Amino acid sequence: MAQYRAFKVDEAGNIFGPANCFECAHDEVALEKVRTELDGYAIELWVENRRVGLAVPERKTSSAG
Repeated sequence: MAQYRAFKVDEAGNIFGPANCFECAHDEVALEKVRTELDGYAIELWVENRRVGLAVPERKTSSAG
């Protein structure tokens, strides 16, 4: 299993706060894990010195009416 690090990313694209470290067997599983824990923030996912990807929360649409 690989050791992944997930970082919160602000609207300007800057990483902030401590990393959330966890183990997963595959990149796809790790990305799915962080997608379920976005909490309104984009998350940049790394394993060692390789950037795995960026998970971005869905934008909420407001209904006019």
